Amino acid sequence: MKKIFIPLLLCLCLACSKDEGTTKKGGSNKKERTLEKGERVCGQYNGKTLYTGPRGGCYYYQDDGEKTYVDRSNCSCLK
Repeated sequence: MKKIFIPLLLCLCLACSKDEGTTKKGGSNKKERTLEKGERVCGQYNGKTLYTGPRGGCYYYQDDGEKTYVDRSNCSCLK
């Protein structure tokens, strides 16, 4: 009986300890983005946070993680 109970208890503990509080896409559980090397936050564009990269590009991240570049005049830290 002990041979079955211990592995079952271990599996139950591991299943309950997973972090399910953050998601990548929108909603109230929106995950914070960490800045890459040389990246700065430079304002807002259509509700999205604008970033500038190390070479001066101005962009925001789509929900799927892709970068979308916008005109540099939209970045407040480049004016």
